[in-house]
Amino acid sequence: MKKLFMLGLAVAAICFSESLKAAEPAPAECRQYTDDIQAILPNAAAYGAMTARKVQLLDAKNQVIGYLLLPPAGKRERVEGYNGVVNTAVVVSPDNKILGVVIGENNETPRFLDRLRNAGFLKRWNGKKPSEAAKLKVDAVTRATYSSNAVRSEVDTILRMQK
Repeated sequence: MKKLFMLGLAVAAICFSESLKAAEPAPAECRQYTDDIQAILPNAAAYGAMTARKVQLLDAKNQVIGYLLLPPAGKRERVEGYNGVVNTAVVVSPDNKILGVVIGENNETPRFLDRLRNAGFLKRWNGKKPSEAAKLKVDAVTRATYSSNAVRSEVDTILRMQK
């Protein structure tokens, strides 16, 4: 009986940790940001409704605990990192303050993205409203300039959409 209980507990834990990846109606493109979102909002359990490229982030009780701001859909000119496009999104609180920038699918060398994370580059917009953050002049990280420019360009695009 104890083994059966432990097995049930393990299955429940796995299902809960996978819930952000499997929830709908948010577009599949959100799933690429799941790990980074959970680092910023550990209580995030599911995606909620999406309007105008803004996706609700829900806790286990289906309460909105933040939003994921996505870049515009469709074809557009994008600044590329060293090895191509760096998918990027912005996480904001319910009171519309930036909590962090998240990186999704890309072909960058991991150590260059680690440089961005370690230098605090992804946190430079934190605490500001999107309208305030859109006016910031954020410097690139030395020895990760292409990656920095790609992320900064995506963030700028997202923030301009929020005005």
